[in-house]
Amino acid sequence: MVVFRYILLLCILVTGCVPQTRQLGQASDNEGYNFFIPPKITLVNLDKVEPELMDTLCTYLSDKFVLCSSTENHRLFPKNLGKELDVDTALGFLRSIKPSDAKFTIGITTRKIFVTENGKRKTKQLLGHAKLGGQVSIVSTYELSRKKHFQENFKNRVIKVMVHELGHNLGLEHCISTDQCIMHEQAGSPQQLDRMEMIFCGDCHFKLISEIQFAFFY
Repeated sequence: MVVFRYILLLCILVTGCVPQTRQLGQASDNEGYNFFIPPKITLVNLDKVEPELMDTLCTYLSDKFVLCSSTENHRLFPKNLGKELDVDTALGFLRSIKPSDAKFTIGITTRKIFVTENGKRKTKQLLGHAKLGGQVSIVSTYELSRKKHFQENFKNRVIKVMVHELGHNLGLEHCISTDQCIMHEQAGSPQQLDRMEMIFCGDCHFKLISEIQFAFFY
């Protein structure tokens, strides 16, 4: 099985013969996906995220696997939503402003975010949220910046949350292969983030290439 995976990966990289098992975004827009053309991702500053952090996130995405642009749209974001954000409201806003040439849009906020299920608010600590196979996601720096002992690896933690949510947008579910994978479900814990790699594990990366037809360049 391992030998087969390496042979398939070599075949993909050399000839582009990607198996047509699933097209990225097929459920939502029926678009085909060209393995060799990196999609564009737009980062949106939802409130007062420091420009330096936005630049760091965009540079990371551009260096690794996509074309990235960063915008400040906090002036367009409704001001009457309070100091905490419902993720469904935030994702709806991001969908409404997503540029037509962007495959994905990621909102970055300094506010605490929460989810609502069956009309009840869940109080679980939340660092980010995305719909599986969707085109928008949100990342909150609130839990990563409000405590002084979190500051040392702050930027790396935000990057990991961003990549985790982007992985869901790309179609990856939570990883059960290793707890060091960026897609592991414990990525919701700041402490666990520090133990995780900055990249997808081998199994998740293989799924991206062979099933979802997307390459993450190490």
